Amino acid sequence: LNDIEHRVLYAHWPAELVVYGLSCPLRGCPALSRQPYQGGQVLHQLREAAKRFIADERNVRIRGDAATLSELY
Repeated sequence: LNDIEHRVLYAHWPAELVVYGLSCPLRGCPALSRQPYQGGQVLHQLREAAKRFIADERNVRIRGDAATLSELY
């Protein structure tokens, strides 16, 4: 799986977005998509997954001058 992640996925899509399409076993990681990733839509789907993750206050919370971030970061 590590080989697929690094040699296949990162070779085709930006690493900073791929992480939003994969599930890791840590609290604070992006949830798997309910929809399958589809050919020409993958980049759009990954961007949307990133937006959903960042918009969720459990993952990124800003209060005044302080920010609390997911363990992913």
